[in-house]
Amino acid sequence: MSAPQGVNQSQENAFVRFLKDKWLAIVLVILVIIFIAQNTATVSISLLWWTLSSPLWVSLAAVLLVGAIIGYIISRRRQNRR
Repeated sequence: MSAPQGVNQSQENAFVRFLKDKWLAIVLVILVIIFIAQNTATVSISLLWWTLSSPLWVSLAAVLLVGAIIGYIISRRRQNRR
């Protein structure tokens, strides 16, 4: 009592389509995991009278997040002008 051949093949095709559609995201997730594993050293960041110590990857992720937010805000403002 096995499943019909067409059902099994359509599930396989769905998986192949998923990989084709999401390959860039999969590669980026793998690279992020490698980056985090290799950048665990603690760094100190000073701004005016504040000093923050955190792992390097957390600091870089925070900078990336701030940059993404600023980019999003700027792009939204440009869209609203049109």
